[in-house]
Amino acid sequence: MRTFRLRLASGTSCPFRPGHFMMFHFPGAPKVTRAYSIASSPLEEGYIDIALNEVHAFTARMFSLRRGETLLAHGPYGKWVYEDHIPHAVLISGGTGITPIRGIVRYVLGKGLPNRLTILASARTPADLLYREESAEWSRRPNIRVVHTITRPHLLAPHEKWDGPTGRIDLAMVKAAVPETDFPKAHFYMCGPNQLIEALAGALSADGVPRERIRYEKWGKF
Repeated sequence: MRTFRLRLASGTSCPFRPGHFMMFHFPGAPKVTRAYSIASSPLEEGYIDIALNEVHAFTARMFSLRRGETLLAHGPYGKWVYEDHIPHAVLISGGTGITPIRGIVRYVLGKGLPNRLTILASARTPADLLYREESAEWSRRPNIRVVHTITRPHLLAPHEKWDGPTGRIDLAMVKAAVPETDFPKAHFYMCGPNQLIEALAGALSADGVPRERIRYEKWGKF
């Protein structure tokens, strides 16, 4: 996993909202594009951050980039965006789905908003938790709560220890993290694998959360 900080070309700007994504391609190859969520805040001018795993030819080429090389971007795109007027947002992610959530948190902190954020992030093992040190800083803020859960504790290395929650994020885990008085009015932002999002969106709806307060981005058949 690697976070890329992409400096904007001189004289250009990239106005976006927290949660937006961009489409990227290499010079001379406009038909081979990939979408990546922006992991930085709109308040951080002059660059954008994206994060990805090295899993196929496109990402292998990304990992071979050196300082000063060029990547082309189009956008921003998407309706999965954070809005300042939301008093309490529950941000739920699986794996690399935490990247746009990082952008939202950095935006809320950078703007000094009093809005409450509850963050639930899952990964296979502790080593797979993205932005773990940064999220520890978030959790020290009075308006932010962070919950990490591990979905495959049997894969822990001999030296790894984990005493936190285990298993995929489900409705019970969400309700345990969100105060009962807040749950009926909270807005839910989810980003991650298809199975996680489908199951949780369905459970939230069945529990009475209105559809307009459930927003998600999903991918894959896992």
